[in-house]
Amino acid sequence: MYKHLITFIFLFASASILAQENSPYTRFGIGDMRPMTTAAMRGWGNMQATYSSKDRFNIANPASLGALKLTNYQIGLFAKGMTVRSDSASQNFGYGTVDYITLAFPIKHGAVSFGLLPLSRVNYNILEFNESANGLPRYVQIFNGEGSVNEAYLATGVSLFKNLRIGARAAFVFGNIRNATRLVFDDTLNGFNSRYYNDRHLNGFSFYGGAQYDIKWKEQNTLTVGVAGNLNNSIRSTRDMMMNRFYYNSANAEVAFDTITAAFNQRGAVILPASFDAGLLYNFKNKWLVGVNFNYTDAQSYRSFNEIDSFRASYKVAAGIQWIPNETALEGLYNRLKFRLGGYYQQTPIYFNNQQINQYAITAGFGIPVKRFFSDIDFAFEIGKMGTTSNNLLEERFLRGTLGFSISDRWFIKRKYD
Repeated sequence: MYKHLITFIFLFASASILAQENSPYTRFGIGDMRPMTTAAMRGWGNMQATYSSKDRFNIANPASLGALKLTNYQIGLFAKGMTVRSDSASQNFGYGTVDYITLAFPIKHGAVSFGLLPLSRVNYNILEFNESANGLPRYVQIFNGEGSVNEAYLATGVSLFKNLRIGARAAFVFGNIRNATRLVFDDTLNGFNSRYYNDRHLNGFSFYGGAQYDIKWKEQNTLTVGVAGNLNNSIRSTRDMMMNRFYYNSANAEVAFDTITAAFNQRGAVILPASFDAGLLYNFKNKWLVGVNFNYTDAQSYRSFNEIDSFRASYKVAAGIQWIPNETALEGLYNRLKFRLGGYYQQTPIYFNNQQINQYAITAGFGIPVKRFFSDIDFAFEIGKMGTTSNNLLEERFLRGTLGFSISDRWFIKRKYD
């Protein structure tokens, strides 16, 4: 089974699985910020500040490495389908891609992890038609963008005392984003077509930290308090910008004839704002896990080359539950299945047309143990909505799915007996 499983993973890891994609709200900042969690956590709302385990690493809080006892390899595949609606029309889009790849292994009093994670994604294509008014010719504005930002990280966590864990994660952030705008007139005798693009290239470092504390509550019951987050991270960046006028030739190709402004290889920084998570997780006899998580992001401190965006402070509240019939059972697949349910509500950072954009979703998932006792195949689903069709805005109704593989074993340990 494992031979087929590894083949399956590498087939998907070799390339992204892309389809038609258009997510209008990725126009802001550096795009749609991806959750730094695995499939096992997304199914019950993302308990990212508090979750820890002896056999798997919680990427969102490096303090969880202080509890890891086994080498743990995780890889995830992500897909999203969505319907984008205005007050008069709707259209369907979707895409899929490799999501995260991580490896963690125990050391004395803790563990170390490294891997590759998605940080954000940009992909939008918006057309805005404007009828003639006040003697001006009719025109269309075309907004499009594409790109992604990722991070290669190194993290460590230790157990300071019996119940206290702390951790830190450093990451190299890299990626490219293009935002472009075109203004096209029907009547080019009275209006000049123009186009503008802004290419940003990010390559800098970010830092995160976290802590977890376990409070023993009778026999086999534990209440975990967790915090995690980061201060503002200044990511070194360069950008290329150009604005010019153009016309369409007989082959319908764009031909530039007048450059209004141009700047290349400008050096600056993208400021990723401070963000903090706090949560509680109650473990009842290793059978029930019930948790809540709160996130606050000071998004208004975001800057791109000293320029602000349409952002305000953001918060997110999540809650979830996981149930395992009998985790220690030696027989019976059902006994060790993990059932998950949760949800979240987020006031996103985006403030547009005098309205802050909200998002909410219901989450569900399950984990299937495979062959080795501490390995799982995890499925997670989110169904929800972002935005609204009122006030000339757009609404995204989405279904997100994550397929995750978590393989744990006692690697790098010398056997005493053959």
